[in-house]
Amino acid sequence: MAAQFGIPARAMFKKAIFISSLLMALIVIGMGLYVFRPWADHQGWRLFHQANPFITRVHTHSNWDLVSPYRTLTASERPRDYKRALADLTEITYEFGGNVYTAADYFARANLVGLMVLYDGKVVTEKYDQGVSKDTTYMVMSSTKSFTATMVGMAHKDGVIEDLYDKVEKYAPQYEGTAYGDTPIKHLLMMSSGIAFYHPSSMTPNRRDLYFDLWIRRQSFDLKTAELERRAESGQEFIYLATDTHVLSRVVEGAYKRAFLDLVQEKLWGPGGFSADAQWSIDGAGNAFGQMGLSVTLQDFAHFGQLHLEDLVLEGRQVVGADWLPMVQRAQAPFQEPRISEDGTYVDGYSLQWWLPVGYDQEFIARGAGQQYLYVNKKLNYVVAQFSGLGSVSRKEEIIFYRAVGAYFEGQP
Repeated sequence: MAAQFGIPARAMFKKAIFISSLLMALIVIGMGLYVFRPWADHQGWRLFHQANPFITRVHTHSNWDLVSPYRTLTASERPRDYKRALADLTEITYEFGGNVYTAADYFARANLVGLMVLYDGKVVTEKYDQGVSKDTTYMVMSSTKSFTATMVGMAHKDGVIEDLYDKVEKYAPQYEGTAYGDTPIKHLLMMSSGIAFYHPSSMTPNRRDLYFDLWIRRQSFDLKTAELERRAESGQEFIYLATDTHVLSRVVEGAYKRAFLDLVQEKLWGPGGFSADAQWSIDGAGNAFGQMGLSVTLQDFAHFGQLHLEDLVLEGRQVVGADWLPMVQRAQAPFQEPRISEDGTYVDGYSLQWWLPVGYDQEFIARGAGQQYLYVNKKLNYVVAQFSGLGSVSRKEEIIFYRAVGAYFEGQP
């Protein structure tokens, strides 16, 4: 039939293949432009490191303005001025896995780009690498959660949150009638919401899909969390969920009836003596991410830990209640306690948006993906803050090193 009209069947077939291939190519190009958006000021695809072999984690974390829209937290008018008494850490050694390592070994194994130690209120160690400097703001991933939790503690102290066991919907009406709305604030702080959300991508709804919607499609985090359903009764088990902390930020905002980041500026950043501007990511609706997205200098990261050593007394006033810091330093339920698993793996515990190491004794840690860690030891009065490009150290090795650091400075004359 094709030959009857002067068009060979083979030619028609080739033409059809060409058109199909062209359409597929246009679809791929269109999808690529949709995801990568090279013309955009902020390119969320940079967040997805495993699918991004061309840009390093260090570059992404230290150039967060290229990734996400943000609000700026302005440096305090009365910044903390730290005295420096820098010490050589070459004498520090620690044992791990049957081997003896030095501090330099830890720096390499942890792929550190920044390390600061505050001891007795002085900077005793300050190191930078891979292009990161004292002026670099570095995105600390989920360590942001501990900042958000502190704002909850302030709201409770101020009385705008009456009871930590009040339900979310009392303060955040956008969650009224939802699973999150029916969850006590304390259970969100404990990461025991019972909400059906999962970090592994093998289950749904999951963090990977959520972050695609938030960082690529620029959707509202409030709307995404309001859609989630309940999996189990809250307050019964520890399940680490990014969504829990975001909802906490919305509770704070609703309690004060003011924008969350305005509150962070007014109640923490300014009176807290933070010495540099910082950036905090916002979603497609212009609201702060509660669970991640803070980009901060190493000194201000360490300074946040120092404020906890000083009982969160800002400008002469303790800004959290007397029971807040004791709760931060202890598991709030048996299921939050740290443990050593049968294979010898250290499994950290949890308190109120802070991690607790095995054998904790007035020690608590803010943790972010890629090993952005803030270790606070109130008993020995020191802080370790680290920025990393993601190294190979385990949590067991990390805590052994942090404790070796404290032992070293405690032993100095």
